[in-house]
Amino acid sequence: MSAALLLSVSMISSDTNRVAEAIVAAVLIVSICDPVRGLLTIAVLASLLALLPLLPFPPLLPDPPVQPVVLAFLVGWLARQPRRSGPRLPALSAIAAWLFSGFVVVSMVIARTITIPAVAILEGMGVAIAVVELLRRSPAVAVQLPVALGGSVAVVAAVTLIGRIDVSSLSWFAMMFCVASGMTLRDRGNARAMWVVVVLATLGGCVKSFLRSPTQRFDIADAPWVSTVLVLLFVAGALIQSYRGITVSRRDARLIGCIAGVVAFIVAQAGNPARADASIVFFLVLGLTTALAGSHVLDARPFLRTN
Repeated sequence: MSAALLLSVSMISSDTNRVAEAIVAAVLIVSICDPVRGLLTIAVLASLLALLPLLPFPPLLPDPPVQPVVLAFLVGWLARQPRRSGPRLPALSAIAAWLFSGFVVVSMVIARTITIPAVAILEGMGVAIAVVELLRRSPAVAVQLPVALGGSVAVVAAVTLIGRIDVSSLSWFAMMFCVASGMTLRDRGNARAMWVVVVLATLGGCVKSFLRSPTQRFDIADAPWVSTVLVLLFVAGALIQSYRGITVSRRDARLIGCIAGVVAFIVAQAGNPARADASIVFFLVLGLTTALAGSHVLDARPFLRTN
């Protein structure tokens, strides 16, 4: 997987300005020093970078470097990948990720080209795997990642609702509405109040996105059928593990919200394709769902052995 990710560097446009290069370099340095902070950084940037080209004044980043930023994190994470016990990627998802990586490499060698959806999907798979692996090192990621995602998506939703900037994406907002709803049921006090705000903002984003079609789209149907099947297998492996996790812990509102968010994204994606930056957020949530479910399954095993 890492070889394919590094090879995809050459396929990403070099037409980026110095601001973009500085952001990518900063994410790379942060990710090498602390992969958890790097993960939280891209969770915020994946949403907020979409706003910059749409602001009314001349943007510093006319072409947001979402994919280079994600790739910088992946390179930094691979350099510091932990080897500890904890939740793991399901076997089906791991096989699908390796096969998809091989498919991308073969396509690059034979056709000497690669589509933007393939790059985004490959990076997304890497991000999902990184979330699972990093949760072994720091269980706090299970709380910090939803906060980073919820806060940044709420900002985007608020800007979309109060302004004339159209960054709508039904699948994106629907997924985060479900995640925020689960976190609202789980948390208490000020944290719950914050999540209520996110729920309302994302609900408003869902309504506006339903009424207005997005101008930019990301659709895996544009990719060859082989890659589409592999992506579906990757997601299926995560959902199977999620089902196992929810049968063990039926009262985990956070896990229920994440599973509902993944399903909502897939359903909304079928009729209203999302932007590439929204797909990165999807894989972040998918990785979080897989890690949470895997943790519940591991926690239940000692009990099953003794009974």
